[in-house]
Amino acid sequence: MNWKPHTQQPTGNETFAALFAIRADDGDLVLLDGLRQWLPESGRWIVESTDEDVTEAVFWWLAESEVLAPLEAVTKTALGNLKPIYYWLDGYWITDKEEADLMDEINAFGSTHGTAYFPADADPALIDTEIKALLAQQEGQAST
Repeated sequence: MNWKPHTQQPTGNETFAALFAIRADDGDLVLLDGLRQWLPESGRWIVESTDEDVTEAVFWWLAESEVLAPLEAVTKTALGNLKPIYYWLDGYWITDKEEADLMDEINAFGSTHGTAYFPADADPALIDTEIKALLAQQEGQAST
Protein backbone atom coordinates (compact mmCIF):
# COMPACT_ATOMS: atom_id res chain seq x y z
CA MET A 1 0.00 0.00 0.00
CA ASN A 2 1.24 3.44 -0.88
CA TRP A 3 0.51 5.64 2.15
CA LYS A 4 0.85 9.32 1.36
CA PRO A 5 1.94 12.01 3.82
CA HIS A 6 -0.33 14.88 4.82
CA THR A 7 1.87 17.18 2.77
CA GLN A 8 0.77 15.42 -0.43
CA GLN A 9 -2.68 16.63 -1.45
CA PRO A 10 -4.85 14.42 -3.64
CA THR A 11 -5.03 15.23 -7.33
CA GLY A 12 -8.23 15.38 -9.33
CA ASN A 13 -11.63 16.87 -8.66
CA GLU A 14 -13.33 13.84 -7.11
CA THR A 15 -14.50 13.58 -3.51
CA PHE A 16 -13.33 10.28 -2.02
CA ALA A 17 -12.96 8.41 1.26
CA ALA A 18 -9.59 7.57 2.78
CA LEU A 19 -8.06 5.78 5.71
CA PHE A 20 -5.88 7.87 8.02
CA ALA A 21 -2.92 6.79 10.12
CA ILE A 22 -0.76 8.66 12.60
CA ARG A 23 2.69 7.90 13.96
CA ALA A 24 2.61 6.27 17.42
CA ASP A 25 5.21 6.95 20.09
CA ASP A 26 7.08 3.79 19.10
CA GLY A 27 7.30 4.99 15.49
CA ASP A 28 4.73 2.62 13.99
CA LEU A 29 1.77 3.87 11.99
CA VAL A 30 -1.55 3.46 13.79
CA LEU A 31 -4.78 3.34 11.81
CA LEU A 32 -7.39 5.85 12.98
CA ASP A 33 -10.99 4.78 13.51
CA GLY A 34 -13.45 5.62 10.71
CA LEU A 35 -12.93 7.17 7.32
CA ARG A 36 -11.92 10.65 6.28
CA GLN A 37 -13.20 12.38 3.17
CA TRP A 38 -11.31 14.62 0.77
CA LEU A 39 -13.27 17.66 -0.44
CA PRO A 40 -11.46 18.96 -3.53
CA GLU A 41 -13.62 22.07 -3.90
CA SER A 42 -12.35 23.38 -0.55
CA GLY A 43 -9.03 21.53 -0.47
CA ARG A 44 -9.63 20.00 2.95
CA TRP A 45 -10.18 16.73 4.76
CA ILE A 46 -13.20 16.02 6.98
CA VAL A 47 -14.19 13.15 9.28
CA GLU A 48 -16.76 11.26 7.22
CA SER A 49 -19.05 10.35 10.14
CA THR A 50 -19.26 13.88 11.59
CA ASP A 51 -18.43 16.23 8.69
CA GLU A 52 -15.99 17.98 11.04
CA ASP A 53 -12.59 19.12 9.86
CA VAL A 54 -9.71 16.73 10.47
CA THR A 55 -7.79 17.80 13.58
CA GLU A 56 -4.63 15.73 13.05
CA ALA A 57 -1.78 17.99 11.95
CA VAL A 58 0.49 15.15 10.84
CA PHE A 59 -1.02 12.05 9.22
CA TRP A 60 -0.72 9.62 6.35
CA TRP A 61 -3.64 8.81 4.08
CA LEU A 62 -4.61 6.03 1.73
CA ALA A 63 -7.60 6.15 -0.61
CA GLU A 64 -10.27 3.61 0.31
CA SER A 65 -10.37 2.50 -3.33
CA GLU A 66 -6.69 1.45 -3.12
CA VAL A 67 -7.50 -0.79 -0.16
CA LEU A 68 -10.58 -2.32 -1.78
CA ALA A 69 -9.18 -2.85 -5.31
CA PRO A 70 -7.31 -6.08 -4.47
CA LEU A 71 -10.38 -7.44 -2.67
CA GLU A 72 -12.61 -6.63 -5.62
CA ALA A 73 -10.19 -8.42 -7.96
CA VAL A 74 -10.24 -11.53 -5.76
CA THR A 75 -14.05 -11.42 -5.56
CA LYS A 76 -14.38 -11.12 -9.33
CA THR A 77 -11.98 -14.03 -9.82
CA ALA A 78 -13.78 -16.17 -7.25
CA LEU A 79 -17.21 -15.41 -8.68
CA GLY A 80 -16.01 -15.83 -12.25
CA ASN A 81 -16.69 -19.57 -12.17
CA LEU A 82 -19.95 -19.23 -10.28
CA LYS A 83 -23.49 -18.58 -11.40
CA PRO A 84 -26.30 -17.07 -9.34
CA ILE A 85 -29.28 -19.22 -8.48
CA TYR A 86 -32.49 -17.42 -7.45
CA TYR A 87 -34.61 -19.45 -5.07
CA TRP A 88 -37.80 -19.22 -3.00
CA LEU A 89 -38.90 -20.66 0.33
CA ASP A 90 -40.69 -23.56 -1.34
CA GLY A 91 -37.42 -24.74 -2.93
CA TYR A 92 -38.19 -23.59 -6.46
CA TRP A 93 -35.16 -22.06 -8.17
CA ILE A 94 -34.19 -20.52 -11.50
CA THR A 95 -31.11 -18.94 -13.08
CA ASP A 96 -32.73 -15.94 -14.80
CA LYS A 97 -32.60 -12.72 -12.72
CA GLU A 98 -35.30 -10.93 -14.72
CA GLU A 99 -37.67 -13.86 -14.33
CA ALA A 100 -36.91 -13.99 -10.58
CA ASP A 101 -37.70 -10.29 -10.22
CA LEU A 102 -40.95 -10.79 -12.16
CA MET A 103 -41.92 -13.72 -9.92
CA ASP A 104 -41.36 -11.50 -6.88
CA GLU A 105 -43.35 -8.66 -8.44
CA ILE A 106 -46.40 -10.84 -8.94
CA ASN A 107 -45.82 -12.59 -5.58
CA ALA A 108 -45.76 -15.97 -7.30
CA PHE A 109 -44.38 -17.82 -4.28
CA GLY A 110 -45.48 -15.70 -1.34
CA SER A 111 -41.92 -14.58 -0.66
CA THR A 112 -39.10 -12.74 -2.38
CA HIS A 113 -36.24 -14.74 -3.80
CA GLY A 114 -32.87 -15.38 -2.22
CA THR A 115 -29.65 -15.72 -4.15
CA ALA A 116 -27.00 -18.42 -3.83
CA TYR A 117 -23.95 -19.03 -5.98
CA PHE A 118 -22.98 -22.36 -7.49
CA PRO A 119 -20.28 -23.56 -9.89
CA ALA A 120 -21.29 -22.72 -13.44
CA ASP A 121 -21.43 -26.42 -14.35
CA ALA A 122 -23.27 -27.57 -11.20
CA ASP A 123 -25.67 -30.45 -11.71
CA PRO A 124 -29.34 -29.46 -11.13
CA ALA A 125 -29.71 -32.32 -8.62
CA LEU A 126 -26.85 -30.84 -6.57
CA ILE A 127 -28.48 -27.41 -6.69
CA ASP A 128 -31.80 -28.93 -5.51
CA THR A 129 -30.08 -30.63 -2.57
CA GLU A 130 -28.08 -27.56 -1.56
CA ILE A 131 -31.06 -25.19 -1.82
CA LYS A 132 -33.11 -27.53 0.40
CA ALA A 133 -30.27 -27.64 2.94
CA LEU A 134 -29.91 -23.86 2.82
CA LEU A 135 -33.64 -23.38 3.40
CA ALA A 136 -33.61 -25.86 6.29
CA GLN A 137 -30.69 -23.98 7.84
CA GLN A 138 -32.46 -20.63 7.41
CA GLU A 139 -35.64 -22.06 8.94
CA GLY A 140 -33.67 -23.40 11.90
CA GLN A 141 -32.05 -20.00 12.48
CA ALA A 142 -35.42 -18.25 12.25
CA SER A 143 -36.98 -20.48 14.90
CA THR A 144 -34.22 -19.88 17.48
